[in-house]
Amino acid sequence: MSTTELNTSDLNARIADAEARNGIRTPAERLLAASLLIEPTFLYPGIIAGQTEGIELAFGKEEWVRHLTAQGFAAQYKGALTPDFITELYRIYLGRSDSDTIIEDTRFEKGWLGTGTNKAFVPMTCTQEQIDVLNRNPYTEWLNLTMPNDIDDVRQLDTSSFAYQLFHHRGWLVTSKPSMEGCINYIHKTRDEKMQELTTICSQYEYRRKRTHDPDELSASVQRALTSLHAGPDCNGRVGRMVGNWSLKREGLAPSIPNPNDLLMPLERHIRYIRGGRMQQTESREKIASGITDESDIFGLAAERSRFIEAGFPSPPPLEPGKIHNSALFELFLRAIRSAGSMAIHSY
Repeated sequence: MSTTELNTSDLNARIADAEARNGIRTPAERLLAASLLIEPTFLYPGIIAGQTEGIELAFGKEEWVRHLTAQGFAAQYKGALTPDFITELYRIYLGRSDSDTIIEDTRFEKGWLGTGTNKAFVPMTCTQEQIDVLNRNPYTEWLNLTMPNDIDDVRQLDTSSFAYQLFHHRGWLVTSKPSMEGCINYIHKTRDEKMQELTTICSQYEYRRKRTHDPDELSASVQRALTSLHAGPDCNGRVGRMVGNWSLKREGLAPSIPNPNDLLMPLERHIRYIRGGRMQQTESREKIASGITDESDIFGLAAERSRFIEAGFPSPPPLEPGKIHNSALFELFLRAIRSAGSMAIHSY
């Protein structure tokens, strides 16, 4: 047996062990667990089209194992929210050893940036409301980007920024000129700053939990704070969501599903999303417990599944394991399938 075959066999064994430890015994339970990792934008088209075999591996086998390991660790953790607990989640998701430093100084002066797109070095387009939400967040800010047409634009550049280094060779420049096109800058840069903010987030969470609180608001707030802080080099969204779901489970509630726009919507709307996702998870779990196996029924997508079959919609793009997936194509499929009339088929 080759080294590749041995590695694949070992990884498959780790997947089987991780699934068993998380109580995953059936395809429906596996899909439900995957819904806590994979955003609805990518997951729902596969359910509607009946393309769910292996969908849990959309980000790769290693990512699936790490997610289940983190989920199992969080389920067993009974203490208060602490930086150590959060750091251990980062360690699991990143696949780091115990000796590795997880929270480090950000290597660039302006911090990590998010482009909000599947194409590297391409700015995201935001509404004014979304830009205002980012600028009100103590951990993020909006950076304007422009394609310069004259020397006046060039003179407005912040040439010391990471955004300049990242985008300028593609023609995109940081500018003080207001723009709907830009990127997210994560403000806190040094390890000391990040650890201090982690401590603050944890203490505020525990303080509020000991008093009257809405569990959905508590979960949404701590999840968004951790994602916005961007303390780790990667997997910040996954760690934030895991802590948010750990918070819900602490209150005896079901977890919620990933919100792809958590940083771009007002907190009140994000709280409603978390509450709705939690209620959906509760309903899906009850259906599985009652013996329902139809995946579209379990996820409340039976009408979309019927429309897909009856109207002859083209299939959505495949979720190839470990590949980069263009969210715009999956969003287009969902909009088309949910629109009335045959024009939706042709527009897709």
